[in-house]
Amino acid sequence: MNLITVSLTPIAFAHSIAVGMLAGILTVIIVMSLIVSSFAKLPGRGCTRYWASGMALIFVGAIMFMKSRDGNGVAFGVLGFSCLLAGFLIQWQGLRIFHLKQHSPHWREIAALFVVLYGLALLNEFSYAMRLIVISLACISIVSMCVLEIVRHNRARFSVLHWSAIGGGGLMMLSSCIIVLDGLYAGIDIGPANLTVAGLLINVIIPVLGLIIYASSMVVLYFYRIAESTNYAASHDELTGLLNRRAIIQYGRREVEVALRSHQPLTVAFIDIDFFKKINDQYGHDTGDAVLREVAHLLTLTCRSVDLAARYGGEEFCMVFAGQRDSDGGAEGLGERLVSVVRNHQFPGVPRVTISVGLAVLPASATTASWSELVQLADTELYKAKNGGRDRYSVYFDVKEAARSSGSGMALTEAGAWGPKGRSSLEAG
Repeated sequence: MNLITVSLTPIAFAHSIAVGMLAGILTVIIVMSLIVSSFAKLPGRGCTRYWASGMALIFVGAIMFMKSRDGNGVAFGVLGFSCLLAGFLIQWQGLRIFHLKQHSPHWREIAALFVVLYGLALLNEFSYAMRLIVISLACISIVSMCVLEIVRHNRARFSVLHWSAIGGGGLMMLSSCIIVLDGLYAGIDIGPANLTVAGLLINVIIPVLGLIIYASSMVVLYFYRIAESTNYAASHDELTGLLNRRAIIQYGRREVEVALRSHQPLTVAFIDIDFFKKINDQYGHDTGDAVLREVAHLLTLTCRSVDLAARYGGEEFCMVFAGQRDSDGGAEGLGERLVSVVRNHQFPGVPRVTISVGLAVLPASATTASWSELVQLADTELYKAKNGGRDRYSVYFDVKEAARSSGSGMALTEAGAWGPKGRSSLEAG
């Protein structure tokens, strides 16, 4: 049974339905024109221009190819096929750009394959149905590659929008599969002279609806990525990829509140690269930037997933360690790890790089504290470490509860815990 050319009875009712569908198609085309224009105006990545031009070519190609059915000759068919094939390939390349990939070199082979198939269909004077099958196979092939591209690059965080884009592509492939099967077994007749409801549904409504769903989903995903990038840029340092000063202050305040409520210890560390100005002056700012990036990476190696690391400004870093206990080596063990991981690292282009670290500890027994107080204490300890010779750490302990139990009126007692007294090779002078 020919699924495409089935006419509904009575004939007058079928024609009225067809007219209604044509009005719907006109509305769909207007909507798609708005989507295409919005694609072209989107900022940033070149993928939007690919999507806009690809959609425009697909619509122009579909109209031209259908016109070739009404005796308008080979020219309309060839132009329509070329626009359709180019449109689908451009859509695929735009999707690769969206996923931060290079242009695929295989587009030439894909284009050549279907050009040869279509050329053979013309040389052998195949019917309109067989030529439409070639276009449908091209659509199935390229849209399936788009779907695979979406699945492959979003496995870790698949969302409703990804499913929606895949569903739109599925509708386009479903329509093409029906056209292929029906054309192979019954022939296709969808010219305007004998337009039917089924023909409109399979050849126009379903693929256009699928393209709208696919395109709309990709637009939303594009803006979602822009929002993610904006949020990331607002909270992270561009050079090192660590949190920036504003973010560490925001998250640090929250961590202090959580530590006080849950009676968990908290350690704030301030870190400064020793003699960083000399590194910049002697080896250049590019080397200085490389040192900053490398130190940032080394510091993150000492972090757990719950810890925070930020570039506070210049060559200064700030870190927050939640739940550090004596069994983990406490603040002294933490300070030693931070100093050692940088001291023992071989930096390219620089003989030796060291850091000084100041740590302030909020014990589990604390009942009141603020982020600004801990930062000030850690910063004070940092300067003590630098004045003590650099390449070392200094820790400030809050022993308020111990002082109370002994009857002393002191609220805070300083315990000077110092790291190894090595000297930086850049300290001379």
